[in-house]
Amino acid sequence: MYRFLGTFLLGLLCLSCESVRSPGPRQQTETERDVLGLRGPVRAVSIFRADLVKQGDTWESQAELPIRTDRFDRRGHCTERLSYDSDGTLRERAIFLYDARTNEREVRRYGPENRLLGRAVSSYAEHGAPAESRSYSAGDVLTERTDFQYDDQGWEIESQTYQPGDKLKNRTVSRYDVQGNIEEQLWYDAADTLVKKVVYHRDFQGTLVTRVSFVYAANSRLSERTDIHFNNNGDPTERIVYVDDGRQRHAEMFTYRYDAFGNWTTQTVKRQVVNKNASYFRPTRIIFRIFEYYERGGT
Repeated sequence: MYRFLGTFLLGLLCLSCESVRSPGPRQQTETERDVLGLRGPVRAVSIFRADLVKQGDTWESQAELPIRTDRFDRRGHCTERLSYDSDGTLRERAIFLYDARTNEREVRRYGPENRLLGRAVSSYAEHGAPAESRSYSAGDVLTERTDFQYDDQGWEIESQTYQPGDKLKNRTVSRYDVQGNIEEQLWYDAADTLVKKVVYHRDFQGTLVTRVSFVYAANSRLSERTDIHFNNNGDPTERIVYVDDGRQRHAEMFTYRYDAFGNWTTQTVKRQVVNKNASYFRPTRIIFRIFEYYERGGT
């Protein structure tokens, strides 16, 4: 609940667009499973990637390497997350702990040898929204603190992150349209300089169509723009990156296969190739998602 900003940032850190989701209509999303856009009683989802290499006239997939595994309880709360490096080795295991009101109380991060790397502790206001999040090192030393502000209807409109000694590190601002959908997000550094802006474009029904990201250099000049287009399922279908002068740097296309619940199980990524004679899209990799579901009425 109230955690779409954190999930959005996590999506940006994932490889390409395989896990990018965007905040939907103005609704109180209650579980991480909902935030990730997963449908049905998902128990676990594991994400793998495989690069594609042309062999003769066909494209052959290489070794499948793990990216991430998420496990959920029956209510949809994430209980464990495994993250892997680009070579497929385990980088981190995160354990999620909840209070009696099913608010995320603490996240503990462990390294490959089960050594504690750090933890994050959240406290909540009376209306159930996060009031503060504190991050600690493995030695239990405070490393940063984030405060959250909300509008009169309880929607997060700003957060500030501080380093030890209450030195401002950065802040984020969120704005909504008249229908209550997230419309714009802005990131500022410690000097209150805009470093990134994301704008959401929707159709008349409020369905997300395009998300446009602007990245700014230290002199506030636009350095990069990225347009991501979405299908009716909320999955990215095209990603176009432009440089500061508006020239297209590269483009990617994404196609999917879905299971019976409507969750995509394979994502094929094609990257645009431009030469003197033609422009075409070349397959570069496949992203696989393997799902485990809870049985109805079972375990």
